[in-house]
Amino acid sequence: MGVRMWFGKGKGGWISGAEPIREGWYWGIATADFNLDGNQDIAVATYLEGVKIWLGDGKGKWKSGKAPTEEGSYWRVVASDLDGDGSPDLLAGSIDGKGIRCWLNDGKGGWKEVKGKFPAHGNYYGIVPSDLNGDGGVDLAAVSYEEGVKVWFIRRSNRQDNPNGHFTALPSSKETKVKSMGNSVYTEVSGIPEYLVGPGDVLEVVFWEGAKERKTIVPVRGDGTISYWFLEDLKVEGLTTRQVDSLITERLREFVQVPRVDVRVKEYHSKKVHLLGAVNVKTGGGGPGVYVLKGKTTILELLAEAGGPKPSADLENVKVTRRGKSFRVNLYNAIFKGDVTQDIVLDSGDRIIIPELPEKRKGIYVFGEVKSPGLYPFTGSIDILTAISKAGGYTDDAALKSVLVYRGDPSRPRTIVVDLNRLLKGGDLTQNIPLMRGDIVFVPRTFVGDVNRFFSKMRTISDFLFYPLDLYIRGKTLYLLAGGG
Repeated sequence: MGVRMWFGKGKGGWISGAEPIREGWYWGIATADFNLDGNQDIAVATYLEGVKIWLGDGKGKWKSGKAPTEEGSYWRVVASDLDGDGSPDLLAGSIDGKGIRCWLNDGKGGWKEVKGKFPAHGNYYGIVPSDLNGDGGVDLAAVSYEEGVKVWFIRRSNRQDNPNGHFTALPSSKETKVKSMGNSVYTEVSGIPEYLVGPGDVLEVVFWEGAKERKTIVPVRGDGTISYWFLEDLKVEGLTTRQVDSLITERLREFVQVPRVDVRVKEYHSKKVHLLGAVNVKTGGGGPGVYVLKGKTTILELLAEAGGPKPSADLENVKVTRRGKSFRVNLYNAIFKGDVTQDIVLDSGDRIIIPELPEKRKGIYVFGEVKSPGLYPFTGSIDILTAISKAGGYTDDAALKSVLVYRGDPSRPRTIVVDLNRLLKGGDLTQNIPLMRGDIVFVPRTFVGDVNRFFSKMRTISDFLFYPLDLYIRGKTLYLLAGGG
């Protein structure tokens, strides 16, 4: 409790000194000669009582000085000459959502708050003044709970032009250009992926005037900058929309007392990937081509959007080229064996090539109510019962009278209905039809089972691998299970 003092003996030992105050909660402390009397003073960040000042007499005793603020809770307070007038100024990081507060010293121990230079919102737990850009002046780095490490480069005004010693604090875009594992598409904030703005994107900025909104379409130029209202050449490349929002809000404080803005990406253009090879063309588009990334996207998510790979795709040997280097991913393992390490997150500029299976490697797909769905080798002579056996056999919920075989182009398949009950119970060998390379065998679920679970299980493979088949399979299966011929 309170603020305690220890004086060093010069040999590593300590003795207790006079305590400025013995009660209250205090979290951060800074020392400087605030009243320029040649003696060190202290500033202390408090809980609920603002920032307190005690002036030292040079002999270890203290008296209360003028406080810059007597309200609010602050975690850290630092002293630094921000405006170049020779007297130490104060910065304090709020922990009750009021951002970073700044007070200029009048040289006599009095304080004048400066607004609009630093964030007025958010919680800040660490503040460090230092020359961060090598210009000989003091800059500022701060740690925010919401936005990580932020940096401001401070430029002092010419003292002849501005005798009051005012300064400008310019937010640096570099401190927020944090990329998740080197990915240029997104970063993660509190575990949530957020898109990173880039050249060619189009932003929508909403400025609130009371309850009235004013929308402005703002394109991001090729150099990664935007212009908005009074603001010119704001560097937004590599920022999230929340960070662009904060940047615009802080810069507008020079012109508007309490600006309120919202920022969203209206059009995505900056992050693109190329998808080539054995990809289905779905109704309304899809297929091989160039795709725009709108956030964190895995290779399977992209393929689902594009229409899914063709049945003839060699999913075990998908080639990805990134920044001039190529590597292989096994999407077969990702789909059928749940190996999420193969479902990689895409980056801007990636090129994905899905090769066709060599004719001798094209096999039979078996899925639905079987124990081990997947792709099985075509040995040259294989019947439907053998294929289902290779897939571990059918489950107890299988509708054996309505096993479906799809053959040919997935967008216009030929369908063969097989009644395995007649084969297994009646010995009707005509139902044990020979399969062809590339056939798709689907064993549906009985009506007595959970229909939602049935379609959920079906869609995990059907929707992805054979997108054009989906509506057809669903309708045909329901028709057959309802007793249709």
